[in-house]
Amino acid sequence: MKSKKSFTLIELLVVIVIIGILAGVIMFSTSASIDKASIAKGQVFSSTVKEELLSNTLAEWTFDNLSQSAGTALPEDTTIEDEWGNFDGLSKGGPVVRDSDNCIKGKCLEFSSTYDWAEVSNFSIGNSVTVSFWGKNSNYSPSMPFSFNGDNYSYGPDLYFVGTNINWNTGDGNNNYILNTGLPNTNWHHFVLINDEFNGVKLYIDGVKVGRTASYRSVLTTSNIFYIARYDNGGYYFNGLIDEFVIYDTALSAKQVHDLYAYYFNLALINYE
Repeated sequence: MKSKKSFTLIELLVVIVIIGILAGVIMFSTSASIDKASIAKGQVFSSTVKEELLSNTLAEWTFDNLSQSAGTALPEDTTIEDEWGNFDGLSKGGPVVRDSDNCIKGKCLEFSSTYDWAEVSNFSIGNSVTVSFWGKNSNYSPSMPFSFNGDNYSYGPDLYFVGTNINWNTGDGNNNYILNTGLPNTNWHHFVLINDEFNGVKLYIDGVKVGRTASYRSVLTTSNIFYIARYDNGGYYFNGLIDEFVIYDTALSAKQVHDLYAYYFNLALINYE
């Protein structure tokens, strides 16, 4: 009578290891696909915001006109062109040019927390503002994507990351700031901040409203400086990548944001699939 042959312990262990490897590959592939789909949706939305607010575009820094090749640190005071010709900026410190798969589109800039930033002198804007940009923050130590050097208070307003929170600091002593539980990861994310003098301040990340304030922040900045990747009073430099930075001199309405995300994010997802 023949005896039934069973798996040995070594064979079972080999099978378990193989299954574990396959599961890891599938999870990594799925995660990468989700990230790409999320970026694809954000790209469509950011383009649509441009179409919606085209006539209100005040400044747009795509970084695509930089002549330096990828991996090059920008020399001090390199011109960073505004696509609309209103507010060219200057590099400070030595932000590094990146391109290809490192960016959302074309070229982008990588800032370190050791005094790399871009600044725009003689910047002027009113109190209704929409700011749209892509950011990839490598850590959550105090880090500043942008800051207005306002006339009305000694500093701010500004958007900054601290710990796992993202704050809109008004600088007026009233604590009119946005708090949330931070970003889910250190991948690329699309940010839309709306400063509406009639309906307060709202922050959207990847299409989701993460916080708001009851009152708006006065950001009138006649003949002052606008900073990308720096706090206006020094310190809190951004640590990571920034791309496709646009400022509009009007507040995108909540309904516009909702409708644009709902329709165009779904459209992008269909196109991606």
